[in-house]
Parts: sequence; structure tokens; C-alpha cells
Amino acid sequence: MNAEEVSRVYDTLLSAPGMEDEVRVDIRIPRKHLLLLNHILGLPGLTTASELLKHIDATFFENMKELGERFLDKASLTAFNAKFISVNSPVPKS
Repeated sequence: MNAEEVSRVYDTLLSAPGMEDEVRVDIRIPRKHLLLLNHILGLPGLTTASELLKHIDATFFENMKELGERFLDKASLTAFNAKFISVNSPVPKS
């Protein structure tokens, strides 16, 4: 399949009835998983990490980042995450 056909298939699958319905998810996961999920959602290459993700609108990724931030807030990890990010940031060379 060419890129246009692949895009059309993904669009069709994601437009199936009920895909826009909101769902309530009640789960318990470790805080470290929330930190790592939030880190993954912020990766610069995420939009091209798979063939499917290459065809997803940028708005989706913005929404997922917001969701990750809400998760961190609910888990009281926002400040910790900021420190976590600063530790993982590359040190500028002098």
C-alpha cells in the first residue's frame, strides 16, 4: 500500500463508531509509570515512532501531553517531574 492508502486505512479505523466517545478509566498504577508515561509523551520523535503515529494529527499529541500533565497533577508529581526533567536534561557544554 502506498502512503495515501495507509493514511486512509488508519483514518477509517480511528473514525469507527464510538471512537470519539468518552470513557471513564479507573486504574491504579505506580507513580513511576506515570512519570515514564509523561516522559514518553514528551519525546520529540514520538510523532514518527510508528507508521500509525505518522498519520495522526498533531492535536492528538497535544491532548495526550495535557492528559499526562493531569495524571501527574492527580498523583501530586508535578513538582517532582520538573526536577526529574532537569536531571535528565543534557548539560550545556561550555
